[in-house]
Amino acid sequence: MANLAERMPPAFPGVFVLAAVLMVGDIAVRCVGAQPKEAPAVVTAKEFRVVDKDGNTRATFGTGDDGSPAIRLLDKAGKKRAGLNVTDNGTAALVLFDSNEKLHSQFLALPDGSGGISLHDNTGKARIVLNVTASGAPNLILQDKDGQRAIRLNVQPDGTAVVAIGDREGKGAVGLAVLPDGKAGMTIRDTEGKTVHTAP
Repeated sequence: MANLAERMPPAFPGVFVLAAVLMVGDIAVRCVGAQPKEAPAVVTAKEFRVVDKDGNTRATFGTGDDGSPAIRLLDKAGKKRAGLNVTDNGTAALVLFDSNEKLHSQFLALPDGSGGISLHDNTGKARIVLNVTASGAPNLILQDKDGQRAIRLNVQPDGTAVVAIGDREGKGAVGLAVLPDGKAGMTIRDTEGKTVHTAP
């Protein structure tokens, strides 16, 4: 019968595996120990960039030419699609762009407490504008691509509700108003801006 020791595999492979396990464990412990116990309280930089798996910049957080803070979000082609910034005068703005980098919509909050939303067509021109004045009066404007003719709805600070249809100079226009006391009225102007009818 062969010696039992001769039938056992060499001990070297087992020792090698054990040594490798111990070495990996030691490296892991060293890496964990090398991490800061606490995150830094302040990180100072001029700009931060976020890149995708291919190294393309998809977002930036920095300052504009005037020093105002700004966040920019980009699509895969590197085109700006969204921006958030606060200007020097204190206006906060969220701006969205289409795939051609044309202005699509924007949301504004002004220092005086007023604010608004605008929606734009594919040429970047505002077609719908909704805003609230500093006094709290709401306004809604639907306008053509040149901003010449529009439908305007607003509630004035005294509570008067107004609907106006016509051009920006009041020519060829129809105006309807409901006063706070419930009385209503209508005014029609011709293409020269002259009043041709009122009711009551």
